[in-house]
Amino acid sequence: MRIGEEVLYLSRSDVVSVGLTPEECVDILEEAHRAKARDEVEMPRKPIIGDPLGEGFMCAYPARIGRDRIGVKWLGGRPGNGRAGLAQINALIILNDPETFFPIAIMDGTAITGMRTAGVSGIALRHLARPESEVCAVLGCGFEGETHAHIVAAVCPGVKKILAWSPNIGTSERYAGRMRERTGLEVEAVPDAEAAVRAADIVVSSTPLGAPERFALLHGNWLREGVTSVSISRANHFYPDAFFAFDSWYVDDRETMALAALRPGFERCAELPARELGTLLQKDCPGRQHDREKILFMSEGVAINDVAVGTAVYRRAVEKGIGTVLRL
Repeated sequence: MRIGEEVLYLSRSDVVSVGLTPEECVDILEEAHRAKARDEVEMPRKPIIGDPLGEGFMCAYPARIGRDRIGVKWLGGRPGNGRAGLAQINALIILNDPETFFPIAIMDGTAITGMRTAGVSGIALRHLARPESEVCAVLGCGFEGETHAHIVAAVCPGVKKILAWSPNIGTSERYAGRMRERTGLEVEAVPDAEAAVRAADIVVSSTPLGAPERFALLHGNWLREGVTSVSISRANHFYPDAFFAFDSWYVDDRETMALAALRPGFERCAELPARELGTLLQKDCPGRQHDREKILFMSEGVAINDVAVGTAVYRRAVEKGIGTVLRL
C-alpha cells in the first residue's frame, strides 16, 4: 500500500475476522495505559456535539501513543436508533502514518469499541479480582454485557457462573443462551438484580444511553465483602450509598470521577483518592489490600484505547491480507 495514495478499509466483518482475542486486547491495553502513566501519550479533551443524556451525541477521540501510533475515533450515540432497528452506538476509526500523518486505515469502530471497553475492564479484573471469585453478576445484557462475559471468562479462570439481569427477562434469557454457547460458562437469566448482586464476587454494570436516574437500582448493602465491580456507564446502576460503600476506586482517567461527580448525591466523587489504571500497573502499586476489600473500577472510555486496539487490528489485517485498498 502506497502511503499518501492509498488507504486500507476494514469493514466490521474484517475487524472481527482479524481474530484478536480477549487476552490479546487486555495485553495491548495494559501497554497503552503504562505509556499513559509514563506521560508518553498525547490525548486532548474529547470535543462533543449534542447531549449524551438527551438527543444523543457525536464525539471525537484523538490520541497519539509514543511516536508510532496516532489516530482518531469518531463516535455517535443516539438513544432513538432502536426504533429504526439500528444500534445506539456507531463508530469509525481513522489511523494515520506517524511519519507523514497521511491516513493509512479507515475501519469500523463499533466492534473495536466493544473490544477495547471490555479489555480495559479486563485489566482491572486481572489485577484486582480475588482469584477465588466464582460468580459474576452482569447488569445489562446488551453488546457490552456480551463483550464483558468474554473478558471475564478469559481473565478470571475461577469464575464458573454468570447471573444475567436486565429489565426485560426475555432479553436476559436470550443473552444467557448465547453466552452459554460462546463462553462455556454456566449462564443463568435472573429476574432479581438484588439477588444477583448479593451472590456475586464480580459485578459488571452497563446501561443504555440516557439520564442516570432512569437506571439506579443498586444499594450498598447488596455488595458482598471482597467484591470487585466494573461500571462502564458512570455507575448509573448505583445509588450514592452503593457508590460510597466501596473501599477503593480505580478509573481509566481522573476525568471519569469528575464526570460522575456531576450527578446529584455524587458530588464527593471528585475528591475520592481514585487511582488510574496506569498507576495500578506500576510495580510499586499494591492493588488489592485484602480479601474483604470492596473495589470499584469505573471507565468513561479514553482515546488511547481505540488507537491501541485499532492499530493492532490494522497491523494484523495487513499481515493476513484482510481488507480493501482504496485510492485517496
